[in-house]
Amino acid sequence: VLLADTEFDNALVVAERIRSRIRETPIRVEGAPILITASIGVTAWQGEWDRIEGVMSRADQALDAAKDRGRDCVEPRQDPALMVTAATQTTG
Repeated sequence: VLLADTEFDNALVVAERIRSRIRETPIRVEGAPILITASIGVTAWQGEWDRIEGVMSRADQALDAAKDRGRDCVEPRQDPALMVTAATQTTG
């Protein structure tokens, strides 16, 4: 899911709502309810220093981490190096 013009914290809220809704909504197979869960990795484009390859890599890493935690969770992933660079650039 790509969320345009969305702050990272808000993206985490959206991801948690999606995860929760999937868990709460069984599907029916031959009349029998089947419960499913979702593991979701969340990242964000971190400014002009970021590249799409980095965004996709962090999303994959976050998804893998969510699965490693036992699944059915939301895992955030940001690049601290880009966060420092962005803060340095915006503060002078």
